[in-house]
Amino acid sequence: MGLAGFNRMRKQKEQKEIKVQEVELQEEDKKDTKKSDKKVDDK
Repeated sequence: MGLAGFNRMRKQKEQKEIKVQEVELQEEDKKDTKKSDKKVDDK
């Protein structure tokens, strides 16, 4: 495999990892909104 192919594979891998991180952040946001909703319910 040439250097260009290697770089392309690395870019695709990085993009996948970025997408995974974005999904994880969205999941954290959902948890945070649920927590804040509970706080409102307590009042």
